Amino acid sequence: ESMVIGLERTVQTSTLILRAVGNIVVGILSGSGEALDDVAGPVGMVGFIGDVRTLAPPIILVWIVGLISANLAVLNALPIPPLDGSRAVMAVVQRVSGDRISASTERLVYFTGWVALMVFIVIVTLGDIQRIFA
Repeated sequence: ESMVIGLERTVQTSTLILRAVGNIVVGILSGSGEALDDVAGPVGMVGFIGDVRTLAPPIILVWIVGLISANLAVLNALPIPPLDGSRAVMAVVQRVSGDRISASTERLVYFTGWVALMVFIVIVTLGDIQRIFA
């Protein structure tokens, strides 16, 4: 029974994470200045975990750690270069086309994705720091 409940909760959590990512993307594309208000990076997560550790029962901290792990797994599976999901998409494209994508094109795709990911992380971290001093 616990295996079934665990699988159901994993699917529910993964769906929730994907919806949240979709809402963030829609917010960014629509030019909403509030798109990243509820997103926390490493700095924000440390503060949040500290609050949970001191204010909530220990089981809540275990639940939050599991939620963060599920979040990282779902995000890593997205087809965003240089995450693992994009590597899977690249492998499928190569298999379907029957031809290998040139190494320079592959490097350019992953580098561009890496730069975009780093810019996103910096923006989120700056938002975390701004919330601390606000």
